[in-house]
Amino acid sequence: MRGSKVFVTDQGADGLAAKPSGDNAADSWDEGDKSVTFDGDWKKAKITEADYTKTFNDADERYAKILSMLLAQAKKAKAGS
Repeated sequence: MRGSKVFVTDQGADGLAAKPSGDNAADSWDEGDKSVTFDGDWKKAKITEADYTKTFNDADERYAKILSMLLAQAKKAKAGS
């Protein structure tokens, strides 16, 4: 269903980063009609630095919750097998 899915690109599989370091590609977050690339260039995204930071913090918090829920489900499945 439209708007019910979240797509996360965690390039280093090390959690989201507000901007890439070294040769790493930028992480991104897609949810509903909103897509954000965390490349550190809020001007290119046509938002303020504060909005970029808030968007990153919200995405990072949500991503951590999603990963926690997935881990809990994996543990339940392992315990039941």
